Amino acid sequence: MLAHEILPDANNRLTLSDKKDWLGLPEPAIHYDVGDYVRRSLKNYSMPIAHKIAAAMGATEKKFSSQFNQSKHIMGGTIMGNDPASSVVDADCRAHDHPNLFLPGGGAMASTACGNSTLTMTALAFKAADAIVKQAGAV
Repeated sequence: MLAHEILPDANNRLTLSDKKDWLGLPEPAIHYDVGDYVRRSLKNYSMPIAHKIAAAMGATEKKFSSQFNQSKHIMGGTIMGNDPASSVVDADCRAHDHPNLFLPGGGAMASTACGNSTLTMTALAFKAADAIVKQAGAV
């Protein structure tokens, strides 16, 4: 599997569609594209390296996919920021519109690198937990 860093893109987003589910609620519409940066990386960097590695290992048959299969955590759905006009949560992962709602995790992160983002998401959860305790007056 070839891993690529997907850059943040304001056009990648989750919105509500005109279609309704069985309860009459709007269904999600996902707008997602890996972008030219990643496509160039695959063509000019990752694929040539994959071929070199296969050749060095003496591979007689090679099969590489140029499809981008997403196997990472979902990121950026509740983006973190100071401005409620351009973000969903603050630095403690507290929703701007609902001070009692905390959304820690990958959604608060704009993107992920090729590595696993679990430790960063865990750190956001601990940060949010501290804010919840403080907000509840337990500290």
